[in-house]
Amino acid sequence: IVENTCADTSACYAVNDVGIDAQTTTSVSIVPNPTDIHVTITFEGAEATLSILDLNGKVLSTAVIVSGDQIDMTNFESGVYIFKMYSDTVRTVSRVVKR
Repeated sequence: IVENTCADTSACYAVNDVGIDAQTTTSVSIVPNPTDIHVTITFEGAEATLSILDLNGKVLSTAVIVSGDQIDMTNFESGVYIFKMYSDTVRTVSRVVKR
């Protein structure tokens, strides 16, 4: 069986929906960065889940936050941390430096 550019012994089907869904980019602010004590996170939307990871990928903390929340960093050692945020409107990964 040959149909257009498709040749096989079974029926041919057009595949129109492939790839990665488009991501909505939302403005997220994490300040101050670097920090000594805390960071303030602002974003669009009602709430988001924040996970803080070390550079090995170990989840150190997870919380549901709202825009304007301050995240206390005093119990974290100096170093670089990964902040993963997600919600219906927010999907972002950021690096935060704790001095």
